[in-house]
Amino acid sequence: MTLEESVLQHVQDFHFNLGGITLWAPYLINFNYTEDPSVPRGLGKSSPEEILAAATYIHQTNPGIFGEAIRAKLVDGSNDVPQFNYKGIDCSGFVFYVMDRAYNDVLGKSLAEDLSVPKDHVLNGARNLEEWKAAYTLSDEEAERLPDDVQMTWVVATFKRRAVNLCRVAGLVSDYSSVPIEPSDARIGDIVWMEGIDKPMPHAGIVTSIDKNSIQMTHSGRLDPADIGGVSTETLPIVKGSLDCSLLEVPRRYIGLRRLRSLT
Repeated sequence: MTLEESVLQHVQDFHFNLGGITLWAPYLINFNYTEDPSVPRGLGKSSPEEILAAATYIHQTNPGIFGEAIRAKLVDGSNDVPQFNYKGIDCSGFVFYVMDRAYNDVLGKSLAEDLSVPKDHVLNGARNLEEWKAAYTLSDEEAERLPDDVQMTWVVATFKRRAVNLCRVAGLVSDYSSVPIEPSDARIGDIVWMEGIDKPMPHAGIVTSIDKNSIQMTHSGRLDPADIGGVSTETLPIVKGSLDCSLLEVPRRYIGLRRLRSLT
């Protein structure tokens, strides 16, 4: 299997068929902290299998329910079985699952081996989150010696974290993890790096198709907090050596195109 074939296959892992009802995984933002104890940290990082299990439960226990209603119940916390609540995917979670599975198919390794975690993220977890502190006590000397980009596999092993929960856009597009690519040299599997226009919120998607004047990008996002959103594919024109992100459903500012380092 080629990298391109693997990427396109695993994008489809987030597209589900429930007795003839088809739906894409919904969006869910990865809040790092919440005052509500019933809402877990690590939102927006559900695997396709976790989302499918929850969607199947909703479909089976709500006769006559349709696609958008299923997608809403996946993320609104209304299911009576806690394990089936808050099942959605954010942009970096989507990129992580697709590319991690492609890495395994093509390279026989995990994506986490190529990724880093920003130092401030590691320090926040090590100093403020009880589950991190229970796994390992980070000394002041160790904290001082941490590089700006901390190897993800070290964080996973040391603090007993899931790699996907550590994945953010910053880790995917850092110089530790990836290299810049010109749009004219784009390949399936490259990462489109963007940010919001009104708010500089980082965002990422995966190149899934290329032609002479544009690329198609698949990503997970939403219009606004009232929108369910989720995985979708949109077209980005190539204009003067750059990608025009202004025509996206949610217009964004293009920052760059990145290629994960083991794929260079």
